[in-house]
Amino acid sequence: MNIDFHCHTSLSYDGFSSYEGLAKAAEKKNIEVIFVTEHDKINSDKNMIFKIKNVTFIKGCEFTASNGAHIIGLFIDKELNEQSSSYQDIFKHIKKNNGLISLPHPFKPDSGLFSIEKNFFKNLDLKDVDLIELFNGGYSNTIEQKNEIIEIAKKNNIKLIGASDAHKEIHLGYFVTKYRQKNEDIYNLISKEQGSILFDSSFKNFPRKVNKIQKNRLFIYIRDQIRFKYRILIKRFLYFFKKKLIQAPQYTLKYPND
Repeated sequence: MNIDFHCHTSLSYDGFSSYEGLAKAAEKKNIEVIFVTEHDKINSDKNMIFKIKNVTFIKGCEFTASNGAHIIGLFIDKELNEQSSSYQDIFKHIKKNNGLISLPHPFKPDSGLFSIEKNFFKNLDLKDVDLIELFNGGYSNTIEQKNEIIEIAKKNNIKLIGASDAHKEIHLGYFVTKYRQKNEDIYNLISKEQGSILFDSSFKNFPRKVNKIQKNRLFIYIRDQIRFKYRILIKRFLYFFKKKLIQAPQYTLKYPND
């Protein structure tokens, strides 16, 4: 069973995908399960677990703490009502609602919990954390950071995962976590077993490529004159007409099942 633990649709402010588009991509990529983890939102029109084609979708949420850190809740159907919450508050909210806690891109600047809590990240209370991303499709850890994540995971009995952090359908499957058992009880499977982390080597760039024009100062100046919500609408409109070539996967092992 291949699972992508971290994906967004257009319900997220920076997402472009549709459920149907993700389902088509997942069938092409041999991915059986997708967790939809919108930014601070949960789609109330969907059941906790639902199927499109042969792909199982499960609700989640990528919560933003008051310090900017991102915390993912899996099997979560309730948003946070509070305007400002610490990461500890988010942990409590997820566990209160019988969810699993996942730490996305922990060393990513500005949104990774370890990056934000850099002076004492080794001493954080992580006893309730279930999963942590060793590999993320949008951010590449250094060797030192990978070793830190593995060490912290072993210390706190946290399972290591890989995830695409897909904001577009074409991003799906940069990393997947593979489980040997095709267990119907996905909750127990992922909370108890360490999966293998696979990278789709058919992608030419990792992490996801940033176009040169996006770094151009003139482009950045002009772009910033347009309100963010309109920029996203324009990008989504253009992306809709863009030919999306989703290739069959060429999975290579990045972290073995222990």
